[in-house]
Amino acid sequence: MFGPQETGPAPVKSLDGSLITDRKKTLARWVEHFQSALNQKSVFDSQVLSEIPQWNTATHLDDTPTMDEIQRALQQMSSGKAPGDE
Repeated sequence: MFGPQETGPAPVKSLDGSLITDRKKTLARWVEHFQSALNQKSVFDSQVLSEIPQWNTATHLDDTPTMDEIQRALQQMSSGKAPGDE
């Protein structure tokens, strides 16, 4: 209950289904897993990109906020969370 506790890696299953509890073998199994999961040949069809509908750019989002918008936002914040008169 007190003091440092010795903990090892959680057991993982090998490809044949047996449990691996050895630290080095566990890490090696994770390497094996991620190499097989992430190193897949891509079968992406670039034609899909041309089929995505294009929307107009919302340039109004770049506008500087008005003083009214700033005051409204500050009033909606919890008390003591923003600088100001209150």
